[in-house]
Amino acid sequence: MDYELVIDNNQNGKAYKATRLIKSVDIQTDISGKPSKMNFQLIKDDNICYFEGNHVRFYANDKPIFYGYIFSKSRGSDQIIKTTAYDQLRYLKNKDTFVFFNQTASEIVKTVANRFGLKVSDHIADTEHVIPQMIMDNKTGIDIIKSALDRTLIATGNMYILYDDFGFLTLKHIEDLKTNLVIGEGSLATDYTYKTSIDNAVNQIKISKKDKKTGKRIGYIVRDSNNIGKWGLLQDFSKAKKGENEAQIKQRAENMLKLKNKVGRTLSIPCLGDFRVRAGTGVYVKLPNVGDISYDKYLLVKSVKHKIAKEAHTMNIDLFTI
Repeated sequence: MDYELVIDNNQNGKAYKATRLIKSVDIQTDISGKPSKMNFQLIKDDNICYFEGNHVRFYANDKPIFYGYIFSKSRGSDQIIKTTAYDQLRYLKNKDTFVFFNQTASEIVKTVANRFGLKVSDHIADTEHVIPQMIMDNKTGIDIIKSALDRTLIATGNMYILYDDFGFLTLKHIEDLKTNLVIGEGSLATDYTYKTSIDNAVNQIKISKKDKKTGKRIGYIVRDSNNIGKWGLLQDFSKAKKGENEAQIKQRAENMLKLKNKVGRTLSIPCLGDFRVRAGTGVYVKLPNVGDISYDKYLLVKSVKHKIAKEAHTMNIDLFTI
């Protein structure tokens, strides 16, 4: 595979091709809303000059893989320059106050991006669900967007992934991010680690609402008594949203319980590398008899780290069930 690393110095207007100086490159993506990160190591060359804030582009076989902004550099006595760059999602750590009324998550993504001067692609999925009200005071851009997407997921069951596609913010439904890649026994995988956990499980949802007549708070509770008996009480608590009636509160609680009342299962699979895999994509996993389960279906990529060293491309994937 042919690689190309280009650094655009926006201070002197020069573009430096640094491919011949590469010692290693790794690219990490994560579904949690963290920006994609590229770490690369270059052999020092007096003909190449770059600084924090400069842009960096990485290609594989002429296909665009990563576009980002340099945030840090370091070097030791070996004169190897270690550099870290992030994509546009890094700028969604900026804080501000936003007030939204009757808007979809798609519209909220565009509004936040516009406030912070970020580029948005033409591929922003229509999330359709209208959020009656969101008042976000002194919040980061990514927290605002995640809140809108979480509310959409709870209300509709539809999950959307926000990511940077080579310099443009993109929003897609997880069904549109499935690949035809098969990973498992005899296909790319070199090992696996399987984990089950109830650390993030919830078996009781409580939503509180103030009664306007009495001034007292009423608690609406949805629970799974069977799982409470097995795991102990694992409760999530929140307050009713403005304008929510009793039926809407109960429905939201039931939707939240359906999403969270389960054992979390994760797979970590070291593999041969394939740049089609990024956080949020679906890959078909075939691994029989893994602990208490056999996998023969699509799984969602939680995070992935691609590593290129000495022209070898490997990746480590963390997955969880959709």
